[in-house]
Amino acid sequence: MRFRLLFFLLLVFSAWGLSSCKDGTKTHEAANLEACKVAIDNQEWDAAVSSCAEVQTDEGYHLTAQAYLARGGVALFDVLSAMTGDNSSFSTLFNALPTTAAQVADIKLGLTALAKIEAPDSFVYTEGLLASAMVILQALKAELSLDVAADGTVSHCASGGSIDGCSFGLTLSDTEYTASDVVAGAVPVTATFSGLSNDLYNSLCDTQDSTSDSAKVVSGRDSSDTYDVNVTEDFTVNGCTVATTSVLWFNQWASTGLATTGSTLTALDQLKFYSSIDTGNNFSKEVSASLLNPITISICNSDAIPTTASGDLLVNDCEMLSFFTNLSLN
Repeated sequence: MRFRLLFFLLLVFSAWGLSSCKDGTKTHEAANLEACKVAIDNQEWDAAVSSCAEVQTDEGYHLTAQAYLARGGVALFDVLSAMTGDNSSFSTLFNALPTTAAQVADIKLGLTALAKIEAPDSFVYTEGLLASAMVILQALKAELSLDVAADGTVSHCASGGSIDGCSFGLTLSDTEYTASDVVAGAVPVTATFSGLSNDLYNSLCDTQDSTSDSAKVVSGRDSSDTYDVNVTEDFTVNGCTVATTSVLWFNQWASTGLATTGSTLTALDQLKFYSSIDTGNNFSKEVSASLLNPITISICNSDAIPTTASGDLLVNDCEMLSFFTNLSLN
């Protein structure tokens, strides 16, 4: 009898303890949620990040994301208004790009929080697209020398559809072919491309993981049809695997999400960078000066440097150069 009584009391106290624990958890979470909202209202971003991160719900994740993004300097409402208004312009977006590693880190933490939301709506995906695009544009700005004029016109080193004006452009050791150049019956020319910067891929993918060299030779005839011109490709091609923590992955996540929600914000289509970059397209340059027939030089080829596929989460210089020569933000 005494054993049964002790067992019954144990069950009662256990149930009471579990109930108290649940109530305490709810009370603690409610307090954190309130502290989170107050900190956001007061623009106290460190406090907001700390308290919001304790709320493990969709609302908590969303508020955490907004706190991180705000601390990273992202004024999403201002940027969205500027891009979708009657006088839409990229100027506001470019003026708001992150400038420090700390800001980029906060933006990526904000994107991570957004991706935890179990039932995201079109506004969540819009936030994700804008935030990821800002980090991507910052990386492109450094690589392409992106510039925005007072009227909002965007230009870059490959704006004319050629990378010749870019620091990383493909170069030829000789462009005027004469009889004096001939060695053993042919003009030897070297085409050199040294690859895009590792910083670009680290910014876009969080990784930089592939480098290849090519020694392929393509041949043609000089304009007088007298002697051969042999162009030896000397290419270094860099690339990356798109990590699930990277801004390019979040850009894909947001773009896909917006498509599923039926969003009609077409002004943001230009910010869907993943689908414009990971196309599987190759980059080729036509050499025609002093030649009877043009020679086409492909950065990626079927020999040493294979092309990648569309949407395979693998990105390399061939795809990036193709993207650069087709990039227009106007």
